[in-house]
Amino acid sequence: MDSKISHKPNICNLAAKLWASMRPFASNVKTRLGLFLFVVNFPFGYGGLLVTSAISASTKNPRWLIVGTCCYALSWLMLGLAILFLGADTVRFLRTSGKRKWKAWRIARKKRHTS
Repeated sequence: MDSKISHKPNICNLAAKLWASMRPFASNVKTRLGLFLFVVNFPFGYGGLLVTSAISASTKNPRWLIVGTCCYALSWLMLGLAILFLGADTVRFLRTSGKRKWKAWRIARKKRHTS
């Protein structure tokens, strides 16, 4: 799968490479659920907060901010469950792999913009 991923440095390719590096760990349902929660918690928390804030601003209804705060809090719960499902060793691997891929992506992006 990694060979099908484009080598142009953009955020979608970074996410695809991270997902490809996580796939070997997804051997059972518990691990797959943990990986899903690990990947989805960030966009769910900040995306939910962003969308509900926009709705609150347009409707002038502050109750939407409470919903956004609940989305953000739920994203932390999702991250905690992901860590429990994945285990400490897998989470440590994903963090180091993600940092390494992020650094390589930034270097490639900088080279692309300077040339």
